[in-house]
Amino acid sequence: MSGSKYSPEFTNQVVLEVVDKHRTIKAVAESYNLVAQTVGVWVKEYRKKNPDPETENLTSAESAELERLRKDLREARMENEFLKKRQPSSRRNHSSCPLHVHLLARRQLPRSAHVPMPHRVSLGIL
Repeated sequence: MSGSKYSPEFTNQVVLEVVDKHRTIKAVAESYNLVAQTVGVWVKEYRKKNPDPETENLTSAESAELERLRKDLREARMENEFLKKRQPSSRRNHSSCPLHVHLLARRQLPRSAHVPMPHRVSLGIL
């Protein structure tokens, strides 16, 4: 990290949010307005220097299983965050959209003409 424009205290704060609070690298990077790859490098360096004492005595199979479970948990949290956000709807209820018909002077339509509106079709009648 030599030549880094971020102080060691700042990088440590960012890394600890990922490691201690189990937040995703992407979410932490966005909250600090950083690139996710940069935060990922910081976390990787931190984990090399500070191995988790809980995982030191695990077999390679147990370690792999723990990593898989952590990955599943991260993905579930990301899905949960995504589902909490209100998504803009691309489907509109066209039955509530008024249809304006301009009558021609020569041909008159009945006053209460019902023109069915096909779903998902926007019409422009001149």
